[in-house]
Amino acid sequence: MRPALTEAAGERVVQGNRNIPPGRLLASSSVLLLALAACGHDDRLTSEPPGVQASPTSAGECSDLPLVGSDGGMVLGTDWSSETHPYDQPVDLTVCVTTSDTGRVRVGSSDAGIAVTPRTQHIPATGSGLLTVQVRVASGTPSGTTLRLEQYGGGVFGDTPGPSVVTRADGWHFDEP
Repeated sequence: MRPALTEAAGERVVQGNRNIPPGRLLASSSVLLLALAACGHDDRLTSEPPGVQASPTSAGECSDLPLVGSDGGMVLGTDWSSETHPYDQPVDLTVCVTTSDTGRVRVGSSDAGIAVTPRTQHIPATGSGLLTVQVRVASGTPSGTTLRLEQYGGGVFGDTPGPSVVTRADGWHFDEP
């Protein structure tokens, strides 16, 4: 049966078929309910940091890539967890870059209480696009300082914020800039 057309005050209105079998309506409703229940299944319900996560195997798998989707889709970012670290201890930070045979990447902080080693690295032409630096945060460093990433050379240039450093009484952790 086709929908009926009616005209009311100069407007065309389509009236749908209201003879939907109850079984079909129940099945359609069930599918919709399952789809909606799955949306947000991975959402965190706590305000606690997510903790340890799996390490990426290539630069495109990194969790913090602010330039992907803009600037030609350049891969420049980091991968980190927000677990709490003790002060004055080195912590690995994965730096994710676009591979380039003569390029370099620099990771730094404007705060003297945050040391990054090595500060500058050569980017190999082949490989995963993953490099590691160590970040050391001194006790007393103010909270909220954002690391800065810069990739240059080899025909590639990018500059973006990295994670911010959040300090608390019991230690520090990375967070979104």
